[in-house]
Amino acid sequence: MKENRFFTREMAEKAVKRRCDVVIPLGIEVIEDFAFAKMSELTSVSIPDTVKCIGYMAFASCLSLKTVNMPQSVECIAESCFAGCINLESIYIPKKVCFLEEYIFSDCKNMKKVSGMQNVYDIGEGVFSGCSSLVDIELPKSLLFIKSRAFYGCSSLKEVYIPANVLRMERGVFIHCRHLKRVVFSKS
Repeated sequence: MKENRFFTREMAEKAVKRRCDVVIPLGIEVIEDFAFAKMSELTSVSIPDTVKCIGYMAFASCLSLKTVNMPQSVECIAESCFAGCINLESIYIPKKVCFLEEYIFSDCKNMKKVSGMQNVYDIGEGVFSGCSSLVDIELPKSLLFIKSRAFYGCSSLKEVYIPANVLRMERGVFIHCRHLKRVVFSKS
């Protein structure tokens, strides 16, 4: 049945009522828009390797969310998906994700590390804006575009290496990154 492939808001509410660390069932392919949005009890989520898409604001403002187990099967993470998850400390971006949509991780104030991102070619507007604890990010060689305010307010960043393939960096990428001392542009 097609409806069994979607994880809905109603399913999320039932899951979080039972426990604050949620394991999404195997067979789910899409976590719908707003599924877990503003569920402050949620502390961790394990996503099965059948999930391909995570919807718009699916986990936005989950204030207690610390851990997300993101499988390789994920191909798209929609706009503002994890925005405002102030206790999320790290995230792994799977290989199949090529585009980081706008504001996916904005205001994840405790995010310290972003890993994966091997095939990301475009970092959208404000993706990491307000990630004031972010100290470690390795931009992939596949990267071509960095949109405006991508790292706005990432005040713990000290150094960033820009890969040689980057064709365009929009204005204001590093505004209010007060500890950023060095941006190194790789040679081709």
